[in-house]
Amino acid sequence: MTAVLALVGVAATAGPLYAEAVSDASLHLALDAVPTGSEARTAPVVRLNGGIEPELVEQNRLTEALEDVPGLGPTRVTLQSVSTELHPKIYFDPVGPVLLGGRTRAPVRLFGVDDPASRLVVLSRADDVADGVWLPRPVAEATGAAPGDTVRLTLSGTPEPAVTPVRVAGTYAVRDDDRTPVTPPGQRLWGDLENEGYPTDALSRSLRAHLVVADLRTAATLADRIDDDVLWSALAPLQPARPRLADLDRTAAAVADLRRALAAGVESGPLPAALRPGIATGVVDLDERAHELATAARRGAAVTTGVGIVLALALVVAAARWSSGRRQREVRLLAATGRRPSAAGLLHVVELLPAAVVGGAAGWVLARILVDRTVGSASPSRDTIVTSVVWCVLAVVAALAVSGVVVAVATRAEARRLEGRADVVVPWVLVLVVLAVAASVALVTRPPDAGDPLGPLDVLVPPLVIAAFAAVGARLFFAVLRRTAPAARPPTRRTVARWLARRRLRSPDPGREVATTIAATGVAMLVLSLASLTSTERTVEDRSAARAGATVVHRIGTSWRVDPDVAQQAKAPDDGTPLGIDDVPAARSPRLPRGQSVAWTTQTTVATSEESVRLLIIDPTSFSGAAAWGAADGPVAEGRSLLPGLAAEDAEAAATTRRNGIGTAVPALLVGEVGDLGLEVGGSVTVDTLNLPVRITVGHLLTAFPGARPGTLVVPADAFFSTQANEDPRLRPALGTPRNRPVEFQTELWSSTQEAATATLLRNGLRADVVTTLAGARATPAYVAAAQARRYQVALGVVFGSLGLAAVALAAVRLARRSPAADLMLAWAGAGRGSPGRARALETVVVLVLSTGLAVLALVLVRPMGGVLLEPGDGVAPAAVLVLPSSALLAGIGWLVVSAVAAAAGMRLASAAATPVEVLRGED
Repeated sequence: MTAVLALVGVAATAGPLYAEAVSDASLHLALDAVPTGSEARTAPVVRLNGGIEPELVEQNRLTEALEDVPGLGPTRVTLQSVSTELHPKIYFDPVGPVLLGGRTRAPVRLFGVDDPASRLVVLSRADDVADGVWLPRPVAEATGAAPGDTVRLTLSGTPEPAVTPVRVAGTYAVRDDDRTPVTPPGQRLWGDLENEGYPTDALSRSLRAHLVVADLRTAATLADRIDDDVLWSALAPLQPARPRLADLDRTAAAVADLRRALAAGVESGPLPAALRPGIATGVVDLDERAHELATAARRGAAVTTGVGIVLALALVVAAARWSSGRRQREVRLLAATGRRPSAAGLLHVVELLPAAVVGGAAGWVLARILVDRTVGSASPSRDTIVTSVVWCVLAVVAALAVSGVVVAVATRAEARRLEGRADVVVPWVLVLVVLAVAASVALVTRPPDAGDPLGPLDVLVPPLVIAAFAAVGARLFFAVLRRTAPAARPPTRRTVARWLARRRLRSPDPGREVATTIAATGVAMLVLSLASLTSTERTVEDRSAARAGATVVHRIGTSWRVDPDVAQQAKAPDDGTPLGIDDVPAARSPRLPRGQSVAWTTQTTVATSEESVRLLIIDPTSFSGAAAWGAADGPVAEGRSLLPGLAAEDAEAAATTRRNGIGTAVPALLVGEVGDLGLEVGGSVTVDTLNLPVRITVGHLLTAFPGARPGTLVVPADAFFSTQANEDPRLRPALGTPRNRPVEFQTELWSSTQEAATATLLRNGLRADVVTTLAGARATPAYVAAAQARRYQVALGVVFGSLGLAAVALAAVRLARRSPAADLMLAWAGAGRGSPGRARALETVVVLVLSTGLAVLALVLVRPMGGVLLEPGDGVAPAAVLVLPSSALLAGIGWLVVSAVAAAAGMRLASAAATPVEVLRGED
């Protein structure tokens, strides 16, 4: 009984522990979904911006306010020249700081940091200069300035620029672009600056600026002397980087208060709007996102928690009933002496108090381990510990009450027998069947948008259907067995064990049917819980891949930005003569590092139809390594094997178009269906473009593909864009092309890793918006709730499996204790001492084999419901499918082995518990 009460404690305690752990895990998912290099407005940081005055009084006040926000790390303050952005071009020069040296002048930007020497890789320095400026190596070489020299700063583009002298404190190293400072080990300032927008050169906005770096006060003073507008920024990250959700709640609340205080205190004043104090942060949005994910995950687990508690109490009922059966003489004596049933139940509760204390404590510890293995979390907070202890105590008290009621009912039933009244028989098989049918009908007929995909029906239908099927199957099996004719020949000493086992199996025994039903349900639910977890994870991976397309997708404007050596559009003749096919240069898809590819998307219409179709235009040769393909053998990965064939067809179609001078049919993969067109393999459709219509032939039908929603045609780039001739978007625009020309094809950079994407963007000097990420797609509330609920339900499957194991073991003990005197007499009569034991073993084997067979058939029956039971809730393609992984099969085999060992051990212990004399006295 101690083990049963421990299970009750586990079921009750896991609820509050899981709620807190899954909240923290949801926050970590939200943080992981933030792409590397995100701006402060979406990142887990808080950044204050504003204009400055030389004394830095207001900035110091705001910095202190930021440092008072709980949950933030050390504040990093910087100053940055922004005159170029705030003022239009005046006279002949743009507005911006200029460094005047002995040889020449160089456009620069002032940049202030707290400790310049620690933020830079110093090449040379002047020991006697404390408040000077640090120059990048190229600027120092061009102007001839050396550490200790005096240079002058001024502001170009103004009518009467002021000039101020300043000493050079030293020089620092720059990267290969000769502009970006090299980042010292352990620092990240310059990387963060790239994410927020590196200052650009005043003369050439496509280049990064040379930074004249100084400490904060020096930079502010110099800016004031030359009338340079400077933006002050204070940035603080979360600390720790992966906090608990309760801690982030306090941080988000304080940040929201600071934002309101800033908004209320900002006056128009003389500062431009861009320099008025403001705050940029993603902390508040991340907190809301984490709560959304946590609510969804807790909702999915709440029903499982309730079912687990009910199941644990059912175990208490079974254990109490078995205990009453073992103490049948005591129960009869209590009933015969007129003891009230309530007194018998209370006595039983008192006897269980020591077991309740030990079981409850063990249950709490086991629940902690279970939650840690399921979710992975930090130590629970004090409030959660108190709540879980209260839940554990209440559940154990309820279990004691239930156990007492069961003993009281058993005493009352025995009293009725002594009075000559008939027992009350409940048609439990019929009740199970009715409940299973009703629940299944309700589940199957539930509208997709009118129910909770993780509601009670989704948890209750599988065990009800399996239990009902097992109960009917067990009853039919033993009924058929009773109808078989007994052996005509008398048993021999060699066959008496089989004869005796068959004779006992043919006799009516409701307890055996119950044990078979419970065992079959237990092993089936154990296997189903593991299969459901794997199936849900596969579904989430497939749908996330179909939604995101790749680990990270950036919108880059045009493909030639990452392929600068590509050919340029041909210039049309001045006389208006149309270009010939030979006049158009050959375009190409960008050649990128392995794991990256460029894709183009557009939404267009089908010619002569009102149907809309989405085009995903890919380079088949590089797309395979860049895209996310979901589960290894899932429906999304099916398209990967088609890419080599698509690449061959792509090359052939592009060559044909260029050879003939007119567009040929473009091969395509069709994902889903395009409206009511009913396209099949071999079917063709013509789509409109801003230039020329394109005929597309469907080569394969797919249910899902990376980055493609239903109704998408996946076409190869060379074949498709070759039909556009000189309007191929991969070509560099010809000189004089208007910048505001329509953009028909959205160009995206697909990358298999964030690091590869960052490297490519930096190499080409691009700042690109993130379209989507795989981590962000996985962090959809429906997916988080489904995955967490299935992990939690594995524990429920283990409880079911334990219940089935206990049923087999108790059935074996019951067989051993059923008629020990008859077994003893058979042995003395010549059947042999081992024959009764072998007969009982055969009975147990039949129960085990029958339970396993019924479990297998029940899983086959439940499998068609997998699409409904495992649907996460968003209802998109590909459909959820129940698969049976090897881990589930191994768990089933392991359950069978452990059950057989437990049954054998139980029979052996029960048989050895009494001597022949004690057996005969007991029968007497």
